[in-house]
Amino acid sequence: MTDTLLTLHCRNSSNRRLKDYPVTCGVPMPTGKLQSTRGLAARLPGGRVVPVQAQVTQRWPDGSVKWLVLDFEMPFAANPNSGDPSQVTNATLVRTANAPSAVSITVKAGADTVTATTPTYRIVVNRRSFSIFDAYVVNGKNLVLPGSDIVVEDLNGKKYYASLSKRIESRVLVNGPMRSVIEVSGRHTAEDGSEMLSFRVRYTVRAGDPCCRLSYKFTNREE
Repeated sequence: MTDTLLTLHCRNSSNRRLKDYPVTCGVPMPTGKLQSTRGLAARLPGGRVVPVQAQVTQRWPDGSVKWLVLDFEMPFAANPNSGDPSQVTNATLVRTANAPSAVSITVKAGADTVTATTPTYRIVVNRRSFSIFDAYVVNGKNLVLPGSDIVVEDLNGKKYYASLSKRIESRVLVNGPMRSVIEVSGRHTAEDGSEMLSFRVRYTVRAGDPCCRLSYKFTNREE
């Protein structure tokens, strides 16, 4: 038995055909409609059912789901007119007893490192001293070495290094089978110990994506 929950309207804004493109979106649910994320899947045009990663971010007072973050993959035909909003592809969120299983990501947080493994690569992030990657392994070969850095420079030419941050904080923001997000944060620090600009780096890994997405953000907390 399949229960239809809602329909998502997705549009390809490029003129390229996209195969199994990763989609992340937040959706609202009415009161009492959904109690659990068990058995959720997405039905694509043509009837194919694909796995869904569902994260509950808010619930109604009765305990039912109010907001969900969904992750799934779907193909898109090329959009010959990328500005045409009418060219949409619909995906239907369903609840079914035969929901397919996702190709899984594994994330392991140890005392010194966080390791994320996908079907195509493995990344290692240091939890004690900043380096963009401690390792990036593809087909058994490590492509990077520790020691990469992010450096900012003030108007006088003084340099501040992420690797010299006196304190590094790391956490796993999302830990799911299709999408996981790791965050590392600290303060850019000069060789004399002075600081300028807080930073955070987020690593987004997806089960079906051969690339790791990096997002860097700095915050000015100075007077």
